Amino acid sequence: MGRREVFAVVCLAVLAAGALSVGTSRGAVRAEGAVIEIRPIGGTLVLIDAGPSGAPGGLLPGDLVGFVEDVAVRGIGLGDIVSFDFIHRDIPAPLDIAAALDLVSTGTVISTPQSGNIVVSPTHSVLILGAITLDGKVTLKGGTLIALGGATIDGKIEGSGGSKIIIANSVKVDGKIETVGGGLVVIKSSSVDGKISSTGSSYVQITGNTIRGKLEVISPVGECHVLGNTVDGKTAVAPTCH
Repeated sequence: MGRREVFAVVCLAVLAAGALSVGTSRGAVRAEGAVIEIRPIGGTLVLIDAGPSGAPGGLLPGDLVGFVEDVAVRGIGLGDIVSFDFIHRDIPAPLDIAAALDLVSTGTVISTPQSGNIVVSPTHSVLILGAITLDGKVTLKGGTLIALGGATIDGKIEGSGGSKIIIANSVKVDGKIETVGGGLVVIKSSSVDGKISSTGSSYVQITGNTIRGKLEVISPVGECHVLGNTVDGKTAVAPTCH
């Protein structure tokens, strides 16, 4: 390990100790996320649920949050769903990080090409990472799907029963995305070669995408953001979305 790597590890260790021992400038908020990166000390979560009080600093579901804990000692691995507190630090620079991570459920990670349909049941999650291709449809029955970083899903995605879908950062979906019955839908900075349809979702964020079919957001029951999309088909978005 070179001097720069040693220095980085030491800095992270100091920050971790500070996060656990130094008071925060605002109250901690329990939230939920998925582990998408683990480093020697710390890593990165993708935010799923900000908790009842909301996230600090304007963070939204689908945004990334850093952490500086050794999660391996808690049995937490890549793709797992965790609960955590937001901790605000002003030193060495203003930053909101995740702390006190606890395992909620284990997940499945797909980081190599794969063929076949996937069914994601309640309390289960699937994390698709990297520029790989999943050849098959994904059916969510109350589970969680997270696809990031240039992945291609060559099939449709269907969600029901409060499913949670996060698709971001240049993901390509060669099929439709359709969800009904509550849940979370985050699709941003990606390409969908079919329609996107969300009915009755509790949280919707569809931003900055290229959509080859129609875009429908019907009767959202919570926060809704739909903007900056290029849509080839018809658009029907609830007036409560902005």
